[in-house]
Amino acid sequence: MDQPRVCEKYQHCRWIGAGAFGKVYRAIDTKINCVVALKLTELEGDGNDGGVPAVSLREMSVLKEMHHENIIKLLDVVLQDGKRLTLVFEFMDGDLLEFMKAHPDRFSDSNLIKCTTHAYSAPEVLLGSTEHYVAADMWSVGCIFAEMVNQDREFEEGS
Repeated sequence: MDQPRVCEKYQHCRWIGAGAFGKVYRAIDTKINCVVALKLTELEGDGNDGGVPAVSLREMSVLKEMHHENIIKLLDVVLQDGKRLTLVFEFMDGDLLEFMKAHPDRFSDSNLIKCTTHAYSAPEVLLGSTEHYVAADMWSVGCIFAEMVNQDREFEEGS
C-alpha cells in the first residue's frame, strides 16, 4: 500500500487495514516519538464535493468528548487541502478477538472487555448508503457481541 504523507509531524510505518471510511496506518508522532494510528479518509470523489462527511464529524465530536481509559483517544485531526481527512488515534496493538484468544481464562473479567475490536459495517453502509442511522450502529454492536460470545469473527472481510 502507498503511504501518503499527512504532515511532517507523522511518519508512516506500515499499513494496518481498511474499513468503510478509510485506510489505517501505524505511524510515529515525530514530535514526541510515540506510536499512533492514522485513519485517512479521502474526501474527493465520494460525492461530497470535498466536505467532511457527517459520519466523520460525528466520530470526531463524540471522541473529543470521551475521556475514559477504555476508549481510544482521538489525539489530532489533520485536514489536507480539503482533500484528505486524517484522524490521529492512540495506537492499540491488536484487537479484542486477538486478546480473547491469547487470554481465554481472563475473558470472564468484565474489565477486560474494554479493548478495541474488529470493525463491522452494516450492509447498507457497505452498499454505499450516505445516511447514518442508529440501526447501522446496532448492527455493529450485534456483530461485536457475537464475536465476544463465540470468541470468533462472525464475518470475515470478503465473505
